[in-house]
Amino acid sequence: MRRRRPRYPGCFSAGDTLDGTLKNAREAIEFHFEGLAGDGSDIPTAQTAAHRQANPEYTGWIWTVAEVDVTKYLGKAETINATLPASRKSAGSRKTS
Repeated sequence: MRRRRPRYPGCFSAGDTLDGTLKNAREAIEFHFEGLAGDGSDIPTAQTAAHRQANPEYTGWIWTVAEVDVTKYLGKAETINATLPASRKSAGSRKTS
């Protein structure tokens, strides 16, 4: 079996079974993201399956989801100082008196 990810051109995986193909798909995406991050390229943002299904090129395809944590490919976190209206602050960050 072969699996292609339309969102990530050039990123392919294969496996002897559907389960093997799905496992290899995640590894292929992670490897692809490592290469993009190493080149200083942006990690593509996720899109909905409905967005892809609307493309006539993919009519009749079987759709699956591979969950990948992209935070490790986004670079070092930076601390910033920001002023926000009180209504925009999350409940966990509000000080109580």
